[in-house]
Amino acid sequence: MRSFITTLILTGLISFAYTADLAQNLVAYYPFNGNSNDESGNNFHATVYGATLSTDRFGDADKAYYFDGTSAHLEVANNSVLNPLYTYTVSAWVNVSTGKTYAGIANSIWDTGSNESGYGLCFTDAAPRIGNIASTTGTSSWWSSGCYTEFELYKWTHIVGTFDGSYAKIYRDGQLVNSIPVSGNIKYNFPNSMWIGRYHDDNEDYYYHGYIDEVRIYDTALTENEVQSLYESEWIIPPNASIVYSGSGPELSWNSVTNAASYNIYSSIDPNAAFPSESWTLETNVTELLWNDPDTSGTMKFYVVVAVN
Repeated sequence: MRSFITTLILTGLISFAYTADLAQNLVAYYPFNGNSNDESGNNFHATVYGATLSTDRFGDADKAYYFDGTSAHLEVANNSVLNPLYTYTVSAWVNVSTGKTYAGIANSIWDTGSNESGYGLCFTDAAPRIGNIASTTGTSSWWSSGCYTEFELYKWTHIVGTFDGSYAKIYRDGQLVNSIPVSGNIKYNFPNSMWIGRYHDDNEDYYYHGYIDEVRIYDTALTENEVQSLYESEWIIPPNASIVYSGSGPELSWNSVTNAASYNIYSSIDPNAAFPSESWTLETNVTELLWNDPDTSGTMKFYVVVAVN
């Protein structure tokens, strides 16, 4: 089933109501809700080596992992379910502290130089850039089958890599950035583990420096519409929001979201500003289903309401 987004703009209020079935073909899901557990239902829990829980893109504590770039990483033991042969999707939110020549984000790559196998998201040897790379029976090297995107340091960015058996694609913040033809089946010449924050070479390792959150592994290639839906839906925006104006300033109200502990309110005078960014003012830990903006200046603002679980 495909996911879809409906966007509503009403008198200065921006709200996103969505219906999403993003569990289909999901083989591993790491939301990092205070731990490294797999919440897909398959119980492929990750073992933590030196990585520490930190704040996520919403500013919530213990909802993402920080990797020091030296040795910190997560490892998921080898399992055939995590080794798709024909198609895959790897999705992650990243906030990069240091761009490196090589480093792993979420991957099962194992490279001996003469013998390469696996797939996933890694830094590449140029720029640096983030690449969606795979070793397949139709390519001489997994670097030659990679497709890449540039990124900004110190900014949360959604990265998705897919392979549908004919094309490798990479998306940044829900938008397709690069696509190249790739043939063959994915090779697994070793008992490949799945690593987060690490890329494993035959005799050395390359570690990621920064923050990672919301890692997803699918055994199918998500479509462009599904990737866009995934990007939007992971903001968890409550539906049916409305706004009224009074002498005490704008009053926002919205429907409750199941399992939401609180709500964050973002406001900006520029609806086209990158979201989230410094252009948006943030009010956190709102526990009621309504909120009054204390600004009574009459300045036109745009609001985004985000549920936090």
